[in-house]
Amino acid sequence: LNSGMDFGESPDKTSLVDLYIDGIDLYLDEQFCLNNLRPTKIEGDTRMSIVDKMNEIKFQKGHRIIADSSGRVSIIDMVQHGFTVLAVKKYPGSQKDGIIKMRAYNIHITNRSTNLKQEIESWFWKQDPNGKIIPEPDGHEPDSLVAVRYALQMSGL
Repeated sequence: LNSGMDFGESPDKTSLVDLYIDGIDLYLDEQFCLNNLRPTKIEGDTRMSIVDKMNEIKFQKGHRIIADSSGRVSIIDMVQHGFTVLAVKKYPGSQKDGIIKMRAYNIHITNRSTNLKQEIESWFWKQDPNGKIIPEPDGHEPDSLVAVRYALQMSGL
């Protein structure tokens, strides 16, 4: 069990997804997918931070989150507030490798994961001139799917 997190700035959303793997089955449970979360917690600020949202959903401290390495400020803030967060290791081709890894599983999505369901249904794969699917995204990779890919890339599975 891992969780994946992608940090977003409007219009992109910050997304947290729990992953459970059982053999060839991958179970996904979206915890949240929200716009305009503050990257750091500031006492007295009315705008909700990522840490505030984590506390609101009662996310278990000590549970490992694999997060977007470009969100360094958010990761530091989350760690300072007791969350276990590791930055994903990105490398040339890591997006494609993560997608291939994700596609190797039978994917099951919880009913409450509404954003994740919409993202999977609306995301298209590239096709070559013969109509063969190429395992690369066609367009912007949706936020919750990025979060899933990050967790899978560092799961060791």
